[in-house]
Amino acid sequence: MISLSLLDFGNIYPPNVYAHDVINHLFENIQVFEDLGYKRYWMSEHLDSNIAWASPEHLIPLLAGYSSTIKIGVAGVLMKYHTPIRIAQAFTMISSIYPDRIDLGLAKGDIQEIYLKPFGDFEKHPNEEYFYSQVKELMGFMQHDQTEEFKYKDIQIQPYGAKMPDYWLLGSSPSLIQLAVDYKTNFCLSLFHTDRKLTELSETLSRFRELFFKRYGHLPVVSIALQVNCSHSDYIISKFNKEMASKSWKNNHKAICGKPSEVNDRILEIADTLNVEEVVLMNAYHSLEEKSESIRLIAEKMLKKYT
Repeated sequence: MISLSLLDFGNIYPPNVYAHDVINHLFENIQVFEDLGYKRYWMSEHLDSNIAWASPEHLIPLLAGYSSTIKIGVAGVLMKYHTPIRIAQAFTMISSIYPDRIDLGLAKGDIQEIYLKPFGDFEKHPNEEYFYSQVKELMGFMQHDQTEEFKYKDIQIQPYGAKMPDYWLLGSSPSLIQLAVDYKTNFCLSLFHTDRKLTELSETLSRFRELFFKRYGHLPVVSIALQVNCSHSDYIISKFNKEMASKSWKNNHKAICGKPSEVNDRILEIADTLNVEEVVLMNAYHSLEEKSESIRLIAEKMLKKYT
């Protein structure tokens, strides 16, 4: 049986949907998402005036407190632009309060140039190697690295001995695979960030599983993320199909739009091709009603408690 999770960009659409509407809707519905059978709820980190939150980590403990079992996390923290020790301190504390409930996802995405100076006095976007060094330092703190190679080995992150969050790397680049193996993280492949064919992506995931198993003796958790909109309304389906067609996304693996049976069949087809048992859904919407309906219809069609 496939597991489904949710990825939320927190999009706002003034004058109909403002930031406070999105956040209030989330607090009102996080328990609903859990009751529907979703496994995780992830918030993305994007610095943009059209996003309801700039720092999703502050919402994590609140959402965990408003729910009981669903895992809550960020997908992902833009590690080029954060101090590793601060992220380590924040997520160690949150995970100590809500053990086995917190996901820490890491991403190498960039921010808009207007934010470069206030986020670190950067003159330009840091390169990929800088991202790798940031992840290395973060994991040194979180995994209590005591080797001489880790220059901050004498710094102890509190609460010491706390249950750590589940670690995830998120993205579409094959270069992330070795990083995920090195730091024993799970991996979520973002389908809407790549133009590579499913056959190529399947090979990448197979290679990751092979390398991970060879190193640790067990398989990692692997998931895929894609955009979806599910509705009974022909008008809403037509509207989103037109949007996807404008981005050349229509009828490919980046995004799925349709009625429950169509969405179900396409998700299962892609998951089977990529040999994954967990799919993370980023629900596209222009109103909170559309968002709620899509999430509910997919759960009723696909999740175990409804079948």
